[in-house]
Amino acid sequence: MGGMESYFEFRTSNYYLTEDWGPQLAAIWKERGWLSGGVWLIDERVHTLQRAWIERYVEPLILGKIIIPSGESSKEFSHLEGLYERLSELRLERATPLVALGGGVVGDLTGFLAATYMRGVPLVSLPTTLLAVADASIGGKNGVDFRGAKNMIGAFYPPQLTLAGIQLLESLPPEEWACGMAEVIKTLLLCPEERWRQFSEYCRRQLGMGLVAQEEPLSFKERVARLKGDRSELLELLEGVVQRKLEIVAQDPRDLSGVRAQLNLGHTWAHALEKASNYQLRHGQAVAIGLRAAVILAQKLELAQTAMETALVEMLEFWGLPTTIPSWLKWENFARNLRYDKKCKGGESLFILPVTWGRTAKVELVPVEVLEQVWAELADTED
Repeated sequence: MGGMESYFEFRTSNYYLTEDWGPQLAAIWKERGWLSGGVWLIDERVHTLQRAWIERYVEPLILGKIIIPSGESSKEFSHLEGLYERLSELRLERATPLVALGGGVVGDLTGFLAATYMRGVPLVSLPTTLLAVADASIGGKNGVDFRGAKNMIGAFYPPQLTLAGIQLLESLPPEEWACGMAEVIKTLLLCPEERWRQFSEYCRRQLGMGLVAQEEPLSFKERVARLKGDRSELLELLEGVVQRKLEIVAQDPRDLSGVRAQLNLGHTWAHALEKASNYQLRHGQAVAIGLRAAVILAQKLELAQTAMETALVEMLEFWGLPTTIPSWLKWENFARNLRYDKKCKGGESLFILPVTWGRTAKVELVPVEVLEQVWAELADTED
């Protein structure tokens, strides 16, 4: 695969990052011996937005095509039987890949199908959202939702191949970029402070973060457009984020030793917020609030300093992400959903909290009154 911008390798999962994989897909398929093409699960919105790209590069490689409705509801366990029936009708063989073309929902769903159909078929991921490129497509976790509990049934099943091309990100609306930036920001918190500082300086120098009131700031849409247009900067940012997540995953591939748990920074709150909102809050929005909640909780437990919260809030707000909890969300509903988190131990929630850039702490048995205090600080009273 010559001419790659970036290449990473993790166990049996190969992750490639470049501008556009389309022209090379046929050669890659031939090289891998996938002569029958593959069964492609494609997000319906991607199928519409990327129709010309799909017709040119994907259609010649299709044994079968399954269009997946956009949104979290497509991951409900109850939908699986129909999907297994479709794979059976298409006569999917064990050497034929299942290919995910979409964001985190399609990636999770396709990964679970690939892990379980005929005890495992090749899995290929072509992530099409910033969130999926930077986070969801890395690490081999997949799953489906069961009775409202997110990813409650799943498996560790790394793709044989992940092809991340930033060309597929260009049609994303600004709100999708915001959601993806939440996971980028999370991983930057897990990097040495120097990497955070480098991206902050780019945001200030090129995108106008922190301008004084007298100057004319770029709109959020203009910031996104400028970052999308700066492909070298975007590739460099994503390369750093992907590399950091792969380093963490490689130390704890099946999430057993506790090293990988740091990737759940902000997610204990985020998953409960998503469920409590009936998914009106998008994942990235919930992660953004969850990251700030984690920093505030760390401060209350004397683990972190206020400088980290200041920097985090500035970055989240700059990328159009919420930093307060909407007033229509209620504490009681949130607290009830905390108990459904997969990371609970003995009925108690587990929190990953930031100590400083690149360092986290695992905390259990947080008094409920302390969690209520964090909620009160984050609650938006002006909605």
